[in-house]
This record gives sequence, C-alpha cells and structure tokens, in this order.
Amino acid sequence: MYRFFFGYYTDMAKRGKHAITQTRDNKGRFAQSDDTLDRSKSPEQVLQPPFASVVELQRSYMSHFTKVLRRSDMALRQDRQLQRQMRRDPDVMSPLFQRQSAVALLDWEIVPEDSTDEVQVEQAKELQRIIQNNLTQPVEFFKSMLEAVWYGPSAIQITPEVRGEDIVPGKWMPIHSDTLAFTEEGELGLYVGRRYEGAWQQGPYGLLHILEEEEREQIIFHTHNTEGADYEVAEEAGYVYSGRGLRDVVWFQWVMKQTALQFYMTYVERYGMGIRVGTYPDGNASAQSVMQDVMENLVGDVSVLIPKQSGGEDLYSLDIKEVNGNNARIFADLIEGYLAGQIKELIIGQTATTEATATGLGSSVGDQHAETFRRIIQTDAIGLANTLTEEFVRRYHKYNFGETDYLPRFEFALEKNDPREFMEGVRSFVELGGSVSQRQAREILGITEPEEGEEVLSSQQDQQQAMQEEMMQQQGMGQPQQQGQGQPSQDDIMSQLFGGGMPKPPNAEKADKAFKEFAKSLKKHNLGKKQ
Repeated sequence: MYRFFFGYYTDMAKRGKHAITQTRDNKGRFAQSDDTLDRSKSPEQVLQPPFASVVELQRSYMSHFTKVLRRSDMALRQDRQLQRQMRRDPDVMSPLFQRQSAVALLDWEIVPEDSTDEVQVEQAKELQRIIQNNLTQPVEFFKSMLEAVWYGPSAIQITPEVRGEDIVPGKWMPIHSDTLAFTEEGELGLYVGRRYEGAWQQGPYGLLHILEEEEREQIIFHTHNTEGADYEVAEEAGYVYSGRGLRDVVWFQWVMKQTALQFYMTYVERYGMGIRVGTYPDGNASAQSVMQDVMENLVGDVSVLIPKQSGGEDLYSLDIKEVNGNNARIFADLIEGYLAGQIKELIIGQTATTEATATGLGSSVGDQHAETFRRIIQTDAIGLANTLTEEFVRRYHKYNFGETDYLPRFEFALEKNDPREFMEGVRSFVELGGSVSQRQAREILGITEPEEGEEVLSSQQDQQQAMQEEMMQQQGMGQPQQQGQGQPSQDDIMSQLFGGGMPKPPNAEKADKAFKEFAKSLKKHNLGKKQ
C-alpha cells in the first residue's frame, strides 16, 4: 500500500488509529462508548449527557457551511501582511529564538513506564538509540515544534522508514501553522492549492484537505496554551483545538509600537535638520521668490547662495533653529523602553536575559529574572515532551515492539546537577555511611570509564606513595620505610621541614648530610661566643 502525502510515500502497512478519542454525536455532544456505560444510570443520562460542548453552543456563529472552524488568531484576522512583518521584527525574533533554543538544546531521554522492569528499560534504551541515530537535525526539529509558542499550533510530517530490523523516523518536513484547519469535531486539515491531486473540499479560506487516518499518523501535532472558546467572541472557538499563541497576545502592543515608530520618523524628517528661517526685503516679490528657491534647495545640501545689497546691510539672511532633543527622546523611550520591553516580557517573561538591567549592589533582581525564564522554559519543555510522548515516541514503540500494556514516555532533562554541589553532597552522604553509584557519579561529572591498560589518575596519596617507592627502588634501598604510613624517619630532616608531606627527592641523603654539617658548624660557632 503506497500513500503519497506532501512529496513523501511509505509502503508501510496500515497502523491503527493514532489515538483513542471520545466520539461525539451529530450535535457535537460527547458520546460515551458502550464499554464505559454506567448501567446504574437511566438511559436518558447515559445516552444523552447533561452538558453540551462550547463548540456546539457556538456552531451557528463561528463555522463555515463545511463545518470547518474559522481562524481565531487576531493578528491573522486583522492584517495578514503586517502579521508576517511582526514575526520578523527583531524585538520578536530575538526573545522568541532564545525561548525556543533554550528548550531545543536540552538533553532528553526515553523513560520506561516501570523503571524496575528490565524488559521495559531495555526497550526504552533501544527506542532512544533508534531515535537518536535516525532523527535528522534534532535541534531544528524541536524548534519547528516550538513554533506553536508563536502561532498556537505547529505540525511536522515525518515518514517512517524500515532500516534493517527497525522502523525508524525518516525525513521530516515542517508544516506552516497558518495552513492548518480544524473541523467542529477537531479533525485536522490542511489548506491546499488547486494542483493538489488528493481529495479536497471548499473551506472558509480556500481549498481544504481533511487528513485521512494514515496521513494523520504521519503528523506530529503540538499546541500551545489551549483555551476554551469565549461564547461572546465566536471567532475564538478554534482555540479549543489550535491553542492560542503569543502572536495573538503581542499583536496589540506591536501595532502600538509601529504607530509610535511612524510618528517618530515623521518627527525626525520634519525637525531633524532644525527649523530654517529665511528673511528677505519686505514688499519685494522677486526677493521672496529668490529666498523661496534657497529654502527649497537647502534640504539636501549644506551650501546656499544668498544675494547681498550693495549698501552693506544684510537684507537677506538664513537662520537654522535647533529643535529640543528631549522631544525626540520621548518617542524613543516609548518605543524602546515601554512597548518593545512589553513585547519581550510577553515572550520571555522578563528582560534581564536579553538586555542590560540596572540592579543595586547585592540585589537579587537578576536571579529573580533568571528564575522566571527558567519556569517558562520548564513549561514549554513539559508541554512539548507530552506531545512527543503521544504523537512520536509511542508510535515508534508500537512499530518496533508491537502493542504492549506499558508505554514509554519522552522527557527533557530540566535540571542538571552542578558537579561541585553534587560532590559535596556525596562526601557528606558517604561520611554518614551511605553509598553512591559510581555510574551516576561518572555521568554527572562527565567522566568515562577507563579502558583496560589505560593510564589513570588516582588520589594524591596513592601517587605520593608510588613515587616514593619508585625513587627508593632507583636508589637500591629496597622497600619503603615501615615506621608508619606516610610518616618520615627521624633522620629525614628535609621531610620534617616540609611537614612529612613531600616525597623524598633523589638527592635526599646528600642534602640531609650537608644540612647536618651546617647545623653542627653553626652550633659550634655559637658556643665559641661569649653569652
């Protein structure tokens, strides 16, 4: 069976439904299946739930005759061209990239449902290997999924491929969020052109293709900030299925910023070169015409020709009055300080991670901003992990291991242990009689297991002992001293001087002998003097 879909095809057998969902009746009400019926209830309560979905309540207001929901995003409904420019605004791109990349660069793993089950643990490791070795451009993959932060929904088409004995994720392609559409029952569709060869129907904004079951299984669909529809705003019913992205929230502040920027550029154009004042002889029309030409030609040139009367009196003059720069600063502060700052705060919750922020000595403002950003990243990571668990990981688990009564999940490593703090905690824990896994310690510290025969670094005491043994063997002195572990002999004066912590150098005997003779000489010299 070959299925062509957006330039890719797969000969994989039909895989089951992508998810088990509650079905709805023809009025949009949530219907219960026969397996979940409560026989103790009356037939009316069982077959006809006592509530109706918001989508049903708004059906006659917000849908097209094809039962497809209209777009809910305010920016998209107000101006399609300006909303594209807004996405490319540096005040939007910079914090949005920071938010997306902070999640995309996190470490991740496939976690078994039961960590004590060896079979589940082994399958989770195998599935993680399959994904890591075959998913191309993983950082871009995560960033594309996180476009939902801006648009509300995001989608990626990824085609399964057979490689050896494994079914692996093949090529993937992002799908622009504004091409997505939803029916009243939540079915996912895509807007297509007239050259599309598959089935299509007329939608509110063009031709629409509702995804079939096999096509939907190739789609990873993610939403951000899913909201219930406001009954009084019928166009917002789509938020139930598409989520509400930051584009809808930032739109008002961004339009205000662009309006203020237009006023600012008008001010600069009119008053940036100052106000030019020209004088000419009163009542002289020809002189007025000359001065008029001078003033008009002064815009792009700093040189000017002004006629002068022979009597010596300057009847023609030109004066440029500088405008107060504080007026222009008002616009700059409004645009840069307030409106742009609000946009950044809406995207990343604060501004200290994108620009310099004045804080007092010992202030914790920077830490508070970092904590705010951390919570936002944690929220995005948890939401994306849930999507990847349902729409990605469990599908490939089923492809490779079949139907099981347990399912793994996708998790980002949100908290990284600080090696210094970890070692301090390990030291205290061991002193209390506890034990720590060497494997865990190596993973946190980033230290690999040494191979057989490889030179290794050991503790300082072992190194000193080995060095002493080697030096004493070179001197033919046999085994090291036995007076005590690490304790120098009474005759080892150099070691005594260094506190017994220094290994004996090769010329230790000569140095000790010379030092003794010097001490005897000094003592004899002192005894010869009168006290």
